Amino acid sequence: MVMNDNLKRKVLEAEYISFDIFDTLVIRSCGKPDNVFRILGQRLGINSEKFRQARISAEKKARKLCNRSEISLSDIYMSFDCGIDIDDVIKEEVDTEKAVCIVNPDMMKLYQFCQNNGKKIIWLVVK
Repeated sequence: MVMNDNLKRKVLEAEYISFDIFDTLVIRSCGKPDNVFRILGQRLGINSEKFRQARISAEKKARKLCNRSEISLSDIYMSFDCGIDIDDVIKEEVDTEKAVCIVNPDMMKLYQFCQNNGKKIIWLVVK
C-alpha cells in the first residue's frame, strides 16, 4: 500500500483513526490463520492436516457449547482429544502464533504517519 495524498488528507481530516490488529497491523507469515494449526500439528508431532481439521472442528463445537460470544483456547481444547496436556497444547499454540506473526510494513507506515500527526488511535481486536 502506497500512502497517497488522498489517504494522507483523509487521515489529517480525521480526529480518530482505528486499526484492527490481526490481518491489518499484524499479519501471519504463513498466510491463512488455519495454517497456524498445520504448523502446530507439526510442532506437536501430529499429522498436520488431521490436526488442522480437528482443531477447526473443536472450535466449532466449543462455539456451539458455550453461551458466550467469545470463547477461549481452554474452551476449544476441552472439546479436543489430542492426547496432549491441554495447558501444553495451549502454550504451544500461543508460541506458534507468536512465531508466525509479523508487522505489516505498509500499515506500520500509516500508523506512524497517524502518530506523527497527533491522531487519536483506537485499537480494534476483531475475530
